[in-house]
Amino acid sequence: MLDEEASAPPGPGARLIARVDAVLSLLALLAGVVLVGVAVVIVANVIMRYVFNDPIFGAFDVIQMAMVLAIFAAMAFACRTGAHVSVDVLSNVFGLGFWRVADGIVRVLTGAMFGLLAWRAAISAMTAARWDETTNLLHIPHAPFWWAIAVGGALSALIYLIEGVLVWAGLRRPGDVEHVG
Repeated sequence: MLDEEASAPPGPGARLIARVDAVLSLLALLAGVVLVGVAVVIVANVIMRYVFNDPIFGAFDVIQMAMVLAIFAAMAFACRTGAHVSVDVLSNVFGLGFWRVADGIVRVLTGAMFGLLAWRAAISAMTAARWDETTNLLHIPHAPFWWAIAVGGALSALIYLIEGVLVWAGLRRPGDVEHVG
């Protein structure tokens, strides 16, 4: 009987989670590629500045906008995999019930903060588009990057809210994270 259950096809929930994890993994890969591009621009700019006394025009604009993409493309993946910094100094002091409540509260509040970030970023994206806000030198439009922040924040909010509910429901132990990839 156990072998039949183990070989049974995953349910719709498991397939949805697998699809979300695949999307998050692709976004994290994109973030890595963007970071490599940023590193190349920085190295090239340093060489141009100090060897040829002719820095790359607009390098700061490119680096600044690329870092927005890298950070918010990888943010939801970091939320899902627990790649953020956490300090565990009191885990042996309080019982599992306390940690279930505390971890659920922290995850839900973090989700709410990411939701607030996403909402404000969406408003800023619309404002940036309306006023044609751009970078100083290359005139790269700000709106698409605000939308990247909004989408990354919304995905992170959704993940943290779901994780908080799973902890409260007892379907996940406090502090547990998924290993995606």
